[in-house]
Amino acid sequence: MNLANYISYFFGGVFLANAIPHIVSGMMGRAFQSPFAKPPGEGLSSSTVNVIWGFFNVMVAYLLIFHVGTFDIYFPLSKCF
Repeated sequence: MNLANYISYFFGGVFLANAIPHIVSGMMGRAFQSPFAKPPGEGLSSSTVNVIWGFFNVMVAYLLIFHVGTFDIYFPLSKCF
């Protein structure tokens, strides 16, 4: 496995971890910060925006983890050693 695969897996994990708070607060109906808040970086976005942003993060994580390299969720240790 080359360095690009490890970088892809790292950022896939980052996107997946970022998706969790957005989806959870959106499903609870609470406002939460997102890149689309007004003012940016300070305001809160609606729950609908957070659910959409969270699922976008899940899609990016899926593409980065499962479509790069030879990651196999059923045998994760067999590829490491």
